[in-house]
Amino acid sequence: MAEKIIKGIVIDRFNFRDFDLIVSLATNFGVIKMVARGVRRPTSKNIYILNPGCLGEFEIFLARYSNKLSKLKKGECFFNLDLNDKKIYAFWKLVSQITRETNFVPKIFPILEQSFAKINSKNADAIKVYTIINWIKFNGWIANLTRCRVCKTNQRLINFNFYGGMECVYHQNPKPFFRFGRKELEIFYWSSSNLNTFLEKVDFDYIYLVFEILKQFLKQNSYIFL
Repeated sequence: MAEKIIKGIVIDRFNFRDFDLIVSLATNFGVIKMVARGVRRPTSKNIYILNPGCLGEFEIFLARYSNKLSKLKKGECFFNLDLNDKKIYAFWKLVSQITRETNFVPKIFPILEQSFAKINSKNADAIKVYTIINWIKFNGWIANLTRCRVCKTNQRLINFNFYGGMECVYHQNPKPFFRFGRKELEIFYWSSSNLNTFLEKVDFDYIYLVFEILKQFLKQNSYIFL
């Protein structure tokens, strides 16, 4: 087994044998399943770094084969989501679904890493929308968030098409999935930027409407239910 230090998010865990845990970790490399030996002993302090919702750094002996378990040596938790906060818990429900092995796109991990570091009760809804839009993009539905999907101009953008991206006034779909206003379009546009820029630029008053449309789209096109 090769030893490696990996950043990851604890997405699930369950009891194994008398004192062990099987832990699922979302990482830049995909979902890693590992056994954590002895962490359920009364004297162990390591169980606290393995709570679902923990973003941390883990020293792991990686399994050579995909059907085998890796082994945790030690770890450190950097951020732990406050799952008692309703809005943060709603964000976690999203994370726990998009990090399932059948849904997980490793490109989303840096987005999640930014989100864990920034999230609070006031911006949780906006961060959830930012994450959803980028997950949809990484799954291939959206080609471009900042330019017309047909002519590539960034001028006179008038609507957003889930099956391609932005549309200018000359290439708008006459029967769109939804017709967005300027403030909603800005939410999609700035989702192509880093999280700090997104939170600075968008109007939080329009986040809920965009979330409801995203929820409809996911219900029709994926196994993500919000």
